Amino acid sequence: MFVASWQDDTRQLNYGIEQEQFIFNADGTPPSREQIIGVFQMLASRGMAAKAYHKNGELLAVKREMPNGLLMMKNDFCSHIFEIAFPPVRGVAEFTAIYHEAEGLAREVLAGFGLHVRPGGALAVMPEQIVLRASDSDDVQKRMDNYDGRPLPKRPFSHRFFFAGMCSIHCHLNVLDDAFYARLPAQYSVEYLVPLLYSESPVFNGRRAHCVRPLMYRDGFCLAYRASAIPDPIPTTPEAYRQFLAGSQGFIRDYSFIAPSRHGTVEFRTACVQPSLDELIEVLALRVAQVLGVARGLWHERPHLRALFWNASLTGVAPQDIMDEDYTILSRLQPELPEDMQEPLGRVLTRFEGWQQMAA
Repeated sequence: MFVASWQDDTRQLNYGIEQEQFIFNADGTPPSREQIIGVFQMLASRGMAAKAYHKNGELLAVKREMPNGLLMMKNDFCSHIFEIAFPPVRGVAEFTAIYHEAEGLAREVLAGFGLHVRPGGALAVMPEQIVLRASDSDDVQKRMDNYDGRPLPKRPFSHRFFFAGMCSIHCHLNVLDDAFYARLPAQYSVEYLVPLLYSESPVFNGRRAHCVRPLMYRDGFCLAYRASAIPDPIPTTPEAYRQFLAGSQGFIRDYSFIAPSRHGTVEFRTACVQPSLDELIEVLALRVAQVLGVARGLWHERPHLRALFWNASLTGVAPQDIMDEDYTILSRLQPELPEDMQEPLGRVLTRFEGWQQMAA
């Protein structure tokens, strides 16, 4: 479903959320292929409809037609990551109602197969056996085969199957227009706030950091694969972005943290999955403030934006003057946000205050 651009008007913003969660058996093992197929077959009998099948006939994803688009449930990369993709909405109350219904159905069906959600944005220990699952958009597994065959660098957080060790919330906002590309360096200059304030991934496969999930992206591809994490340099026009993707050696797909999508939206990918709906909405409010502040010219490209982001992810530390500046800008933006986003951004600011006190 293509979504029209917001035209710098927050009243025209649509919010689309993709939530990934780990699911495991009580003994810590991933769902078997038979279990996960059973889950989707049961969902298809409980008001969802089949969306995609593997070439071997396995059901890969289910959907429900909603007034604003599709509600979809599927695996992401493997059997132990369960994703719910919510249709675009315009308000927090609308999203909350859909979230509770979808999450309740998913957990009930999963429990019926002995599967339970494990919180967190990264696995401390990777499973001995990973049950790979094709995507609804890659039913013949071409993309997965390319991913499996990529060169793997020797770095602290690298892993052949790192995608099977992380869960996130991806926020889609309908801010894709020509101005988006020119503003992209400024967007990345604020991106450090997400791992700094909302980390749920302190350890991956035995290695620790403040927020390991972005580091797994950084270390999961060789430098020649440019379309991952933070582009260098950051393209600032549509044509420069196309060239950036074309110049990514062994290109599979765009794994940049802030990436345009075919739906006319921009996908923000940095955030770990959050432990509650309240915190998920806080991250969404921070995203809305971020795009609004950049559109208003309150944020500009910072000269050391990569170091700022990676230091925040590694250590949970950011320069005090930059944090003070960004707190002031977020406070200024709060009354300009849609009314139902103002209180969640207030909670972001409260969290920010606590972080500033620890850093002082």
